[in-house]
Amino acid sequence: MISQVQTKQNLFFCITIRTKKEEIVHKNGRKPTSITNLTGKPLSFYVIHHTYQPPNCYDDDECIQRVQAIQDLHQNDQGWVDIGYHFLVGICIIGDFRTSSPNEKALEAIRLWIDCGIERGHVTEAYYIITHRQL
Repeated sequence: MISQVQTKQNLFFCITIRTKKEEIVHKNGRKPTSITNLTGKPLSFYVIHHTYQPPNCYDDDECIQRVQAIQDLHQNDQGWVDIGYHFLVGICIIGDFRTSSPNEKALEAIRLWIDCGIERGHVTEAYYIITHRQL
């Protein structure tokens, strides 16, 4: 998954993220019940969140199971069209970080994901970050 990326070349990182996302979706993941088309405007801020439950994951198999559990909760129990976060690994960190911080690999993945968005014109260079509790 993302933690295996050892390069800081954003293009490589973006391609790797896309590949892994597609891999996760195809491992028993379900399609959303509807699709919303976005405006195409570059983002000016990111909201960082954590899943709280399920707990942290540290390898591909664990993380895939966590993502599937989140999708089940959001679609089945909440009645939402899909996972309720903006981008799951890039924006919502899997785990409970109320009393500790995410590890350095997770924080680096966020930095690289944002750099990728800037490079591709999806994020303004003057972006800012807030946490979900600041909304």
